[in-house]
Parts: sequence; structure tokens; C-alpha cells
Amino acid sequence: NFWSKPEIRRFGKILNRYEPKSKNAVLICYEGLNRPFLEDELVRKYVSISLRENKDVFIVVPFFGLIPIYWSDSYPLAQFELSEPVDDLVRKHMIDVIKDFITKKNYSKVEVVNCKDLHIESIGTLSSS
Repeated sequence: NFWSKPEIRRFGKILNRYEPKSKNAVLICYEGLNRPFLEDELVRKYVSISLRENKDVFIVVPFFGLIPIYWSDSYPLAQFELSEPVDDLVRKHMIDVIKDFITKKNYSKVEVVNCKDLHIESIGTLSSS
């Protein structure tokens, strides 16, 4: 079971301690992004917007769920390989983890970007804008 790997469990515990800097979040799916994520043109665009509009930016990655953008260059978050396509069990688990995080951290508005293959657009409807 991939979720029992120490790196995944440890990251989940660390992510639970994440302190939001805003009530708004942008979730950008990893599909087609260049690594390191902070150097990707789409990611840089949203990071720039987030600085002006006060939004927290996350990369959505199966198994990890959400990766805060400024953590994305650290191990193991920057060094991973995924098989394609992502199966339904992994996608469902990832969506549950993301929904739980968004709810616990009290985000009021969530924007979902670049997620056509992961089908997580419904997470954006969690927002209470």
C-alpha cells in the first residue's frame, strides 16, 4: 500500500500543521507542469497573482494530495514518479484528503486550475464565496 510509505505518512502529518496565510486557495494540478514546479510558467503566473490577491497556492499530486507551492522543491515532494493514468481508488483518496484539508483550514474560496485529467473540479464548489 503506497499510503503506508514513511514519506507519504510523514508528509501528511506535516501538511496538517500547515498554517494558511489566506482564506482563498488556488489548486493547480501537476499534469503537464515542468519541475521544479516554481519554474513552470503556469505556476509562476498563479504565484504572482496570489501575491497580489492574497491566495495560498498548492500543487495537486496523487498520493501526496496538496503540496504548498513553497514546499514543492523539497524531498520527496520534488522527486517522484507516477504511473499514468491515475486509477480511481487513488483519485478518490486524493479528493477526500483535499476536501478534508480545505474544510479543516477554513478556506472560503477555492480555485481549481489545470485539472482536466484528475477530474477534481468539484472541489472548487466547496468554497463558500
